[in-house]
Amino acid sequence: MLKYVAVNWVFQTWWDNHDLWDGSALYDDLIGAKTNAELDYIADTYDWVADPILTWLPIGKDMWHLYDEGEATGVGIQLRSVLGLKKVV
Repeated sequence: MLKYVAVNWVFQTWWDNHDLWDGSALYDDLIGAKTNAELDYIADTYDWVADPILTWLPIGKDMWHLYDEGEATGVGIQLRSVLGLKKVV
């Protein structure tokens, strides 16, 4: 018998209500997810070379939101399971 189970965990990034962003992406580690989300945010938000003060704040269990100088950006990260089929004996 096959059963769906969590076979891996990934960090999913997203940007709420932003039509131009590529949408969500999956990363193996939290540091990689944060770094790439920050770079995408800066590239899409600023038209010049900028060094904004970006901060990640936890908003729940295994969830973070990005703030730009104290203002919410709509960019977030959440730990998610990847389901796969596993043989159950």
